Amino acid sequence: MNPLFVPSSEMTFFQRVVNTLNVWADYCLTSPILTTQQQSLVTKHFPDAPTLQHLVEKVALVFVNSHYSIEDPRPYVPNLIQVGGLHVDEPKQLPQELKGFLDAAKTGAVFFSLGSNVKISSLGGEKLRAILTVLGALPMKVLFKTDENLDNLPPNVKVGKWLPQNDILGHPNVKLFVSHGGLLSTIEAVYHGVPIIGIPIFGDQRRNIEDCVRKGFAIKVELSDLNEQLFADSIEEMLENPKYRENVQLRSSLIRGEPIKPLDKAVHWVEHVLKYKGAEHLKNASTKLNLLQYLLIDVVAFIVAVFLLVLLILYKCVKGVVFLVCKVTRRGEKAKKE
Repeated sequence: MNPLFVPSSEMTFFQRVVNTLNVWADYCLTSPILTTQQQSLVTKHFPDAPTLQHLVEKVALVFVNSHYSIEDPRPYVPNLIQVGGLHVDEPKQLPQELKGFLDAAKTGAVFFSLGSNVKISSLGGEKLRAILTVLGALPMKVLFKTDENLDNLPPNVKVGKWLPQNDILGHPNVKLFVSHGGLLSTIEAVYHGVPIIGIPIFGDQRRNIEDCVRKGFAIKVELSDLNEQLFADSIEEMLENPKYRENVQLRSSLIRGEPIKPLDKAVHWVEHVLKYKGAEHLKNASTKLNLLQYLLIDVVAFIVAVFLLVLLILYKCVKGVVFLVCKVTRRGEKAKKE
């Protein structure tokens, strides 16, 4: 991974510095420590298993849940295949109750979901009240995912413990998705062309939302900053400024415009690897390099050593020439005096 443009090509100088230090720390400290711990677990539970390094060298194919419509372009080796959107499909028929609710949303609908790992109560009573107050004041229908009982709900808000997210985002009346920014949710929103207000909680969610913000179809609201005014302003900006929907529609056309569906692509490459017995022709040589070789430290050290050696030789040569000139000059002066 090149820290100069991964994960983003729009990093400032100091962001690139921090990113580079993080990558070096990962290569030099984190990865070796984790690899040692993981190897210990493998040896303990599977004593006859090959080493992790051997397994890494033998990996024939890697599928990554990403797509250039939602991340900045980056170089991938041939046996690393993007299958972002593998889990997404065209929306299916909604349950009648949900279908009727969204069909009746003539002025549009908002879908609120913070995923399956965040309990709504963990937001805190004040922030939850602020969210529901703002959503309740909208002239729109609101679908609100929560596995907890909520009292005094606004009349335009409908809650559900489980909601078919992909099918809901595919409904034409859904105009806005309030999300935690999980990768699967982000891909679904992009696929169906629904702009996002992101409230990242942990993990990769902040980076996912920041990527969407840079691409112009999301607004990030930090949970620590969330209040009625900020949340209301964010929703108003997103609903009234057409750039968000236009930008997400562009990204939607990119991911939908692939000549082959992600699942079909995955099947094709699995069959390719089987046909060519591991597909050695796709493998990148970097898996066989040690850390010094991978970071070009040995090459840089060699070049620096040669450069210093050349300087030393030049210094010795110049010093020798100067010494001879001085010696000849002194002899000439001595001969004149005699």
